[in-house]
Amino acid sequence: MAGRYVFDIETDGLLPELTKLHCIGIKCLDTGKTWSLKAHQWDDQGHSLADGLDFLSRADLLVGHNIIGFDIPAIQKVFPYWHPRGLIRDTLVLTRLLWPHIKDGDFKRAEAGRLPKKLIGKHSLEAWGFRLGDYKGDFNGPWEVWTPEMQQYMDRDVAV
Repeated sequence: MAGRYVFDIETDGLLPELTKLHCIGIKCLDTGKTWSLKAHQWDDQGHSLADGLDFLSRADLLVGHNIIGFDIPAIQKVFPYWHPRGLIRDTLVLTRLLWPHIKDGDFKRAEAGRLPKKLIGKHSLEAWGFRLGDYKGDFNGPWEVWTPEMQQYMDRDVAV
């Protein structure tokens, strides 16, 4: 399935200790269709996590936040055979390049109550969620096992 996709994953930890891919959220930029897939289960359309990885491996373009530093290496750690064939666009890298001085505007946002002070100058999804008026919420674990809250957190990441 060629196309352009935004995606995010949740795992049981960080690199290098992670051992499981719990879930993957995917949004097709061409159609707006979304998938929220978890390990060892199928969604209401009969798609599995393996199907999601297949979609992504054949995509013309993959977009995500920190996918170069985490998501792609994490998938490849758990599924060494998996390799994306299309272009990669990491929004963490892009935001740092496009807005290296974001901190200047963040002070005004914080003073206006639109950005927590701890996020001034940050390029995290949480910070961008506040800047864009689409705060994604928090998830503080547990990460070791899949939970519905983890899945919802991931789905919000894909939306931001």
